[in-house]
Amino acid sequence: MMDEPGGKVEAAGAKSFGERDAEPLGSEIIHSVTNPLSRLTGAIHIYGGDFIAVSRSEWDPETLLERNYDIEKNLRLFEDANCNWNLSSGSVGL
Repeated sequence: MMDEPGGKVEAAGAKSFGERDAEPLGSEIIHSVTNPLSRLTGAIHIYGGDFIAVSRSEWDPETLLERNYDIEKNLRLFEDANCNWNLSSGSVGL
């Protein structure tokens, strides 16, 4: 992990979730989300505390190396995804 030279995140398990499923995760749990479906899906994540101000990390999906969480980059990714969805669905300004 971050304190270990070249430490990478590794899978410790996997679960599949469907509509109305929920799963509490501990404060030390790392999770990823993959959508194997061709249709848009969504999920609600509830974090305790101040998500923006607290120092966080994320893992590069290709190298699996830990890095500092870049909130601005992730906000742009969400904005781009929303824009693309709006364009493809004919929706405006959701």
